[in-house]
Amino acid sequence: MGFPTVAVILIRLISPLIILRYPLLGIFINWIIDVFDVVLVRLLGGTDFGGGLIDYQTLDKLLDTYYLSFAFYVSRKWHGMYARRAVAALFVYRVIGVILLAVSGQREFLFFFPNAFEPFFVYCLVTAKWFPRCFPDSIKKLLVIVAIIGSIWLTYEFINHYLQISLGEAMNLFFGIEWVDW
Repeated sequence: MGFPTVAVILIRLISPLIILRYPLLGIFINWIIDVFDVVLVRLLGGTDFGGGLIDYQTLDKLLDTYYLSFAFYVSRKWHGMYARRAVAALFVYRVIGVILLAVSGQREFLFFFPNAFEPFFVYCLVTAKWFPRCFPDSIKKLLVIVAIIGSIWLTYEFINHYLQISLGEAMNLFFGIEWVDW
């Protein structure tokens, strides 16, 4: 593994600390780093994220789970019982999928165990601060919110991990938009 890969992995290991102090900013920064990790490796002169020692998807999802564990830790302090329990269930569900991916190498597990945790976590942070009436403080609100977020994220995971179509290919296929994949 060359310097560019090691540098990006170190960034991905250190940056989640921001989530502990500034959860919304921290999750956003880590999401951006996750989206552009391969680009960062290439900008630093590297060619292969993971250095050939581990396949990209497995390494990426393990690092994702690492930064999401900081968000999970933050969520344990929430006062809303429904949100706290839902975020715990969504996190554990995703971790199961990542473990199955790591063991089997089958990306399809990421479809069956989608990352609805992250968008739900962000939704809870935003509504708690700016739209408290929309915070999932009842089972009815919780079910509606999880159904909406889950269906959107399940669609994304289906396209990305089950069909294994890149964002650029999907934009072109579904909307006729020419999109350059990184």
